[in-house]
Amino acid sequence: MFNLTDLYVILLKLILASIFGGLIGLDREYSRRPAGLRTHMLVAVGAAIVMHVNLQLVAIYPLIDPGRFGAQVISGIGFLGAGSIIKEGPTVSGLTTAAGLWTVASIGLAVGSGQYLLGGIATLLILVVLRIFDHFEKKLKLRKKITSIYLETTDAKDIIKRITEMFEKNGFTIENLSTDYVSHRGHSMSVKVDCNLTNCNQLLDELTNEPDITRIRLR
Repeated sequence: MFNLTDLYVILLKLILASIFGGLIGLDREYSRRPAGLRTHMLVAVGAAIVMHVNLQLVAIYPLIDPGRFGAQVISGIGFLGAGSIIKEGPTVSGLTTAAGLWTVASIGLAVGSGQYLLGGIATLLILVVLRIFDHFEKKLKLRKKITSIYLETTDAKDIIKRITEMFEKNGFTIENLSTDYVSHRGHSMSVKVDCNLTNCNQLLDELTNEPDITRIRLR
């Protein structure tokens, strides 16, 4: 039978879920990520609804697995998270946003099950990770920037050896190198290196001045 207490509980769960999800969504919005404020709010509220319904069904049918609906949310949110991951050449972005969506769904489940304190603490912790640790990560240069450089060369002798020596001389570690060769025409090479803008520019200047390199393109 419906009563005001049920209404208050439902409102509390949905409002808290939207607030917790919205706070994390604001951070993603500020960072201009694919999934922003509204997406995170909807995920958190949706997960809270699923968990609340699950608990109501368990109260009516005690033999139902109480974690069944929540497990479906956790696995299903992976499809939404995968949509926020973007791969451009060797660079992959959106992994943090995908992880954030998965975590927001978990917060929604916690709120939906009545674990309000857990949801609040988790939200604060996630904001600390996204904001403060992101700052430290950039400051300490923990994040690698992998750049793919595409080269076309002449059929000159030892050209690959000369190019790799040029990379090593400038302090670059080659992460991956692939090459195709056509007789009497030359090589086409794709070299992946970890470099920042300043070092890359210096390297590109040297590659450009190499007469046996006929084409250079960053990917």
